[in-house]
Amino acid sequence: MLIFFHPWRHVKDLREQHQSWRQRFEQWTDSSPAYFQQCITNMQLMHECQDSRDDHYAARRQKRTSAYEDKESASATFDDFGGEHKNMEDILQHLESIDDAHASQTMQSSTMNTAQTCVDAINSSGIYKPQNMPRQTNVDNSASNNYTATNVALEATWKNAYDE
Repeated sequence: MLIFFHPWRHVKDLREQHQSWRQRFEQWTDSSPAYFQQCITNMQLMHECQDSRDDHYAARRQKRTSAYEDKESASATFDDFGGEHKNMEDILQHLESIDDAHASQTMQSSTMNTAQTCVDAINSSGIYKPQNMPRQTNVDNSASNNYTATNVALEATWKNAYDE
């Protein structure tokens, strides 16, 4: 504290040869201005607060670490791998399979929703309702009765026409 508040150029300016540092500090404290005394008190309080803060955070960190270790040891037996985390590859494959199953289910659901939406739109538009289907005209089947498979000459004529 003498270094901070007592003017000096050389170390021997701070204390006499026969004095201890404690004696010199006590002597200086008795004759120093009240402002310096208040600064020293504030510095001491600041350091005490910092020490208390550090102790507090160290205790919190220790408490959190021990709680985490307790939680981890308790949950280790309830995981999908029987509490053993030796093979991280197995864990990654397991997580990927879960992700793939979810993605597949989402895609199927999305595809079904899209297909159903299309079917619903077509049905609501009336495109495939029987009243909108073109009607087939009645074909006079009487002419077809004239041609039978026994008419070999006619069959040969048609075959030649198609072959050309």
